[in-house]
Amino acid sequence: MDIDLKNRGGVRSLLLITLLACTVQSLACTAPPPVQYQKASQLIARTKHIVLAKAENAQCINEYDVSYRFKRVENLKGKTKVNFHFLGITDDLKYNHSFNNHTDSEFWKEAGRLYTSSDCHIYPSFTLGSTYLLFLDKPYHVKGFEKIENVRGKNKDKWLSYVQNKTLDE
Repeated sequence: MDIDLKNRGGVRSLLLITLLACTVQSLACTAPPPVQYQKASQLIARTKHIVLAKAENAQCINEYDVSYRFKRVENLKGKTKVNFHFLGITDDLKYNHSFNNHTDSEFWKEAGRLYTSSDCHIYPSFTLGSTYLLFLDKPYHVKGFEKIENVRGKNKDKWLSYVQNKTLDE
């Protein structure tokens, strides 16, 4: 086998690219931080700002990031301005459901509307005109940005009722 010494730089470059690709893959999130899936009571206890708010406007910052403007419906814990901005990503409609007003058992086991991405972070997205129960403090939680379809009445959202009752107890 002949070795072309003139092409060693190409071999080095290929080797470097391969090593970098392996390094990036090894940095992927293999296990989400437990705080993103902790019990609902722990989430409520650790969060200082919980608000029911309606997504009213959105402005793209770049290809992925969006600044959402919300209008407060009700402060459940802490104080937020009537109108406030929150950074998220472009809307992902397949994750924009309410688990049947949060009566589905799937929601109460472990699931939330959002998920942990491959870099171990949660990136919220919202649909304009919809109302959400927002847990504004980091670290974010899979149940921290739930869509709320019924805010009152006999079909009132179960997650909203649960959080309201727990915050009244504090």
